This record gives sequence, structure tokens and C-alpha cells, in this order.
Amino acid sequence: MSEYLLLKLVGVLIVLSFLGLAAWKNQRAAKWPEAEGIIELARLEEIKEQSNLGGYRTVLVVSYSYQVNGDFYGGYQQFPFRPGNPHSYLVGTKVGVRYKPGHPETSRLLSLPPMTKSAGGADSATSR
Repeated sequence: MSEYLLLKLVGVLIVLSFLGLAAWKNQRAAKWPEAEGIIELARLEEIKEQSNLGGYRTVLVVSYSYQVNGDFYGGYQQFPFRPGNPHSYLVGTKVGVRYKPGHPETSRLLSLPPMTKSAGGADSATSR
């Protein structure tokens, strides 16, 4: 097997491993208690690819806060962003959050709310 094909195979295995880990984390978090959260910040970020090809990819970073037993917590999550499939969310939008029992500082968003339009009608990620 050529060195190029071997490197390509290793790359595919690494990507599949990360996808499997993400699916496992989501499945595990599906059993956690739920709280109501609020989006505090939604912004697009360019993240450098960690591959031989280099380059960047755009992700939507959503920061949120939530309350458990009177204590406030915060978290953030990254989501893929694709042109033509924009994600934009207004600060203050309510979201569902699942938190780890016994460790409420560990959390995941249930899902993102439906996309909203800014006052001007254009889609945009907003922050305060």
C-alpha cells in the first residue's frame, strides 16, 4: 500500500473516531436532566483545519447560560456552518439544555432553536 493511501486511510479512521465519540456523548447526554437555557452569544468563527491540507472551516459558536437548583452555569457548543444553510440566533432566545447529574457545570444543548431574522430581515449571527 502506498504511503499516500495509508495516510488517507488513517485520516478517515480518525474522522470516524471523532464522529463516533460525538454520537456516544450525545447518546449519553440524552438521559441527563433538562433545564431551560438562554443564548448569551452566537458568532461565526474560522477554525484552522488540523489536516495535511490545512485551510479553515467556519463554525457557529453558541454560548448559553442556565440555572440548576438556584445556581447559574454556562456552556458553549460548536455547530457546522455551511453557506446557503445559515444559522443565526438572537441573544436571549430560550434553548433546552441537558446537564450531567451531580456535575451541572457539564452540559449540552438539546438542539438549536429555529433560525430568526434580524430587524432588517437579513440573516446574521448576533452578539451583545
